[in-house]
Amino acid sequence: MSERQPDYARAARMAAKCLAACGWPAPPVDPLAMLRRCRHVALMTWRQALAELSREELAACGISPDQACGADRLAGWSRTVPGIGTLVIYREDARPEQRRFTLAHELGHIVLNHAAEGRSGPGGKYLSPWCESEANCFAAHLLLPDAAVAAARAEGADARELARRCGVTLAAARYALAGRG
Repeated sequence: MSERQPDYARAARMAAKCLAACGWPAPPVDPLAMLRRCRHVALMTWRQALAELSREELAACGISPDQACGADRLAGWSRTVPGIGTLVIYREDARPEQRRFTLAHELGHIVLNHAAEGRSGPGGKYLSPWCESEANCFAAHLLLPDAAVAAARAEGADARELARRCGVTLAAARYALAGRG
């Protein structure tokens, strides 16, 4: 049986719906504010998670010590946790544009209902590569809405200007201006 393929069109549509539902007027979009408005979502930085959750609680969430500490710490992580809802943990020390993309990516997992797609693996559940690709597409469309990309093209703005306007990395802005693939 072949692996399911990402549905990029669905991810882009859901990002647009999310922007409309939140009434976000224009970039830069704040995915942290969006996540704070979601019911049944708990947000923590890795520093908070390490201070407030026991080793057993971290292990029950499927978080290994390597994922929670040091330079190899995950940029972001989300999982449905009984009694909490969806727990989202993110790196507080990441560059702002990286942190925004990470949070938009984790929001994508929630909006696209990827929790139902988790598979068992070493250290708990993980998501299929297509889920990660869809969440990346969602994040790109959330942070770089089609209208903002179209306006930048119409004005002749370069990738650096689009990145500045939308609060994203230069690579993300280049990708959006190139047609998102």
